[in-house]
Amino acid sequence: MRTPDPTTVSFTNNGKWHKFTKNSGGDTRVVVNPSGTPRLEISRNNNSNLCGGEANDTVTRDDDEVVYLSGCETGAGIIELRREADNSLVRT
Repeated sequence: MRTPDPTTVSFTNNGKWHKFTKNSGGDTRVVVNPSGTPRLEISRNNNSNLCGGEANDTVTRDDDEVVYLSGCETGAGIIELRREADNSLVRT
């Protein structure tokens, strides 16, 4: 789970960054675009527009660390949280 909940944020295809704080219980990889069309971009900072999104783009974060997400393509995007230790899926 992250704060705010990404499902409550309106991502548009303009590369604008949205800040999230990860709080899912330990080291977790935040993965965008694990399947389908790459629609999102992910970063540890919000310094520049990194669109177009790549498949399986990943940032590893611990609890209370920040991750930035931006919309790059129109349509529904997919975000996964996976445990760093064994790559098990925590939440989609």
